[in-house]
Amino acid sequence: MSPIKPEPDTRAMRLAYPSPGESIQWLTHGLTEKPAAPEQVPAQPAQTEKPKPCCVCKPEKTTRDDCMLFSKSDNPEQECKSTIEQYKACMAGYGFKV
Repeated sequence: MSPIKPEPDTRAMRLAYPSPGESIQWLTHGLTEKPAAPEQVPAQPAQTEKPKPCCVCKPEKTTRDDCMLFSKSDNPEQECKSTIEQYKACMAGYGFKV
């Protein structure tokens, strides 16, 4: 006579990997339950904040600074007027007055 083999547990729990934005859900093997509704993730606020002035127009600022610092002229503001204007225009594009 052969020994009686126990049937496998068909109610064993397993983990279902969530997709982005969903919470982890436990699924029961063999049962057809409706999954829980995913949690509502608050929407990201719109980009209404201005960036910091130090983080914009970096190439223009470097060019302006180099021109002013290494100018051999007695009046570096006159010599570097075009680079200064480029920097001011760039900053104005981000809403800054220089």
